[in-house]
Amino acid sequence: MKKVLIQSIIFLLTGIASTAQPEQKIRVPAGEDLMKAIAEYGEYRFPQYTKGTVVYKYHKSSSALLNYNLLLGEMRFIDPSGDTLAIADPDQVSAITIDSITFYYSNGYQEAVAENGSVKLTVLRKITIEYEKNGAYGQPNTQSAIDNYRTYTDNGYTYKLSINQDAVVRKNSKWFLVDAEGNSTPATKANFIKLFPVNNNSINSYIKSKNTDFKNEEDLKALLRFCGKGE
Repeated sequence: MKKVLIQSIIFLLTGIASTAQPEQKIRVPAGEDLMKAIAEYGEYRFPQYTKGTVVYKYHKSSSALLNYNLLLGEMRFIDPSGDTLAIADPDQVSAITIDSITFYYSNGYQEAVAENGSVKLTVLRKITIEYEKNGAYGQPNTQSAIDNYRTYTDNGYTYKLSINQDAVVRKNSKWFLVDAEGNSTPATKANFIKLFPVNNNSINSYIKSKNTDFKNEEDLKALLRFCGKGE
């Protein structure tokens, strides 16, 4: 009985930790296609370079074929000569729209996933790869991990390589709120209330009743929808 109780407690704690943990880890055995574990379109956000618009903070805008490189955290474009380049000085970018999806830049490119009036919910995704060399008896040797994912990008082309060593793909997501002026702040309870001060009492009650998880996308979207109801 005691053993069953202990196992139940461990299972419950594990479930709570996994719910609150924004990092996803995917192990890729040697010989498998690494790019399939990164994202739907490999290291890129979109299946191909797509026409988009870049709006700068000094109100100038330009159009180009764009795609976001998830591994490098770079917004890339194809210039008139056909070369693939990263946007220089991203701090000067106000917003980038590609195929109806908008990105804002603040210590990285944040993708807007929901909005309520002038407030946007955004996510900053970071993907890293750790490579492992096999140690004694074929066991992974994490001390031999090497970070060489940049070799998968060459002039805009993605090479779907099979690797001869185990790898771990780590996906991290951080959530932010972007106001009408383009200012980005972490998506915390305090910042929700700050951006919707008229509804602070009802927001507090909602968060408590729904047990809102501020590291869960659907919870944050639901909270953002509620914040504009004026209840």
